[in-house]
Amino acid sequence: MLVDGPEGGRFVQIPPGSSEENQVAQIVTARLDPAGAGKIAIREVWRGQEAASYREEAATPGQLRDFLEALGERRFPGARLTQLRSAQPHELGPMWVETEFEAPKLAVLSGDRLALNSTVEPLKLSLRYLTGEERKHDLELWFPRARICRIEFILDPCYEVAALPEGTELNEPFGHFKREVRQEGKVV
Repeated sequence: MLVDGPEGGRFVQIPPGSSEENQVAQIVTARLDPAGAGKIAIREVWRGQEAASYREEAATPGQLRDFLEALGERRFPGARLTQLRSAQPHELGPMWVETEFEAPKLAVLSGDRLALNSTVEPLKLSLRYLTGEERKHDLELWFPRARICRIEFILDPCYEVAALPEGTELNEPFGHFKREVRQEGKVV
């Protein structure tokens, strides 16, 4: 970061903080109707250095809404943003956003059954970090970060769960990924 003082400007390094301090927490609640459509409520909270880019989006009128409408369309094809609430850009502390979407096809046909995705976002590792077959430059990760996502599907009584994805865990020097799936009545 460039700091301007009485003796001119100088560059200083900002301590990156830990992954716990730079955390994104996401809670998704989706209600599935008999036709396979759904209403989705998402609450996301960004802490630490993760919050800055979303605070920037909220600072320009309409920019956050446009960004979230496009993101909702990628997450849930055909979805329409019906509600948006967020922290104000000037507020101190975590940046939070609450959105609600209506999706015409939350469940998709898979053979003779309807299927739901076990995640609302791809892991994006290859999208972000891989641009060719061979790396030409050092991989630079800006700061340690953590992402925690909880997804809850509330099924209409007409549905029966045929199978659930297996839990999985991946531990690598680069990062950690864990998925747990469980069912309680009509809630997955």
